[in-house]
Amino acid sequence: MALMKNWIIFCILLTLLHSCGSTKNSLDTKATENFTNLIKDRSFEFTADWANPMATQGLNAISNAGLLPPGSNAGSIQINGTANFLKVKGDSVMANLPYYGERRFGGGYGSNTGIEFEGIPKNYTEDYDTDKQQYSISFLMDKKMENYNVNIFVFPNKTATVTVTSNQRNTIRY
Repeated sequence: MALMKNWIIFCILLTLLHSCGSTKNSLDTKATENFTNLIKDRSFEFTADWANPMATQGLNAISNAGLLPPGSNAGSIQINGTANFLKVKGDSVMANLPYYGERRFGGGYGSNTGIEFEGIPKNYTEDYDTDKQQYSISFLMDKKMENYNVNIFVFPNKTATVTVTSNQRNTIRY
């Protein structure tokens, strides 16, 4: 009798564990679908919390002088609370991201100090890496004298990393 009772309890526990696992899988599938639709619809916005510029001698000097926000250093600058964005809406992309780093060529009077552009990008591509479960988006933006090569890595938990390479500035990651 005791053996039969233990066997029934074991079967009930096994059934409960199996049903919990199938619920988790269906939630993961739903989250993955939402994630994929977000990218495919080309309707998303990125807001940065940190800027990770290329640490150079000049940026190290600024950091050593205490001119960066608290908790920041030459390679990692806290920018949450500042107005910044990168938006993808249909076939257009717009960005207004702060820039920390060294500029190789002068911007001229009245030029933007941050990374700002708006328009239709060139060579827009989206690739999904099933092993890493991430989307890789890349495109080129031209703005008068400056060109930007933008790479975005978007993860299912709706976080992203954006890397901007320019023909006039050092590379920066957000």
